[in-house]
Amino acid sequence: MGSLTKSSESGRRRWAVLAVVSAAQFLTILDLWVVNIALPALQHDFAPASLSDASWVLDVYAIVLAALLLPAGRAADGIGRRRCFLVGLVVFGVASLGCAVAPGLPALIGWRALQAAGAAVLMPASLGLALSVFPARQQGTAVGVWAGVGAVAAGSGPVLGGLLVESSWRWIFVINLPVILGPWRQAGQSCRGQAVVAAASGMSAIISGPAGASTGWERSWCSARSGWCAPR
Repeated sequence: MGSLTKSSESGRRRWAVLAVVSAAQFLTILDLWVVNIALPALQHDFAPASLSDASWVLDVYAIVLAALLLPAGRAADGIGRRRCFLVGLVVFGVASLGCAVAPGLPALIGWRALQAAGAAVLMPASLGLALSVFPARQQGTAVGVWAGVGAVAAGSGPVLGGLLVESSWRWIFVINLPVILGPWRQAGQSCRGQAVVAAASGMSAIISGPAGASTGWERSWCSARSGWCAPR
């Protein structure tokens, strides 16, 4: 009876961790695409900025995220998944708030660069955290849920962005804050080597766009599965 209760509690903890890291994954992918619809509104609010000037709000996020994914993944392997995940959440949250209250376009672009740095730390750490709490037989399910959440974020970004811009483009960044303030402490510790592989798959997903957001992660996980250590 005691072992059954312990198993049930462990199972609930696994899914709680997966929910937290999947929410973080949703935000990092969503913010890669949600700004597309807001570009005309940004150009209008920050006139006389041109559309190409406003597009840096989108471009700087993608550039910084892609540039820092692999270094952040390697750093997370040395420092620890949980610590990097929490630091990434704080950086992403502070930068989201900065974006929401940015008084001008240069400030907004700067905050977006910082937001992308936080996302680069979150993305590789989140998959490693999810895998660390699931036994080998359930890791495929965990990766499927995590990758599926990322694909939904990529597909829903323009739609959600259009709805939020109807009120104000600043809501695009404000909506990140309640999710970040969720039960993020549930994230556990991961084993070494997972974050670098997750970072490489994240770069593949960014390069291939929304259509590859799911398959890129899954293929990378399948090809590297034998190299990952079991959860502690």
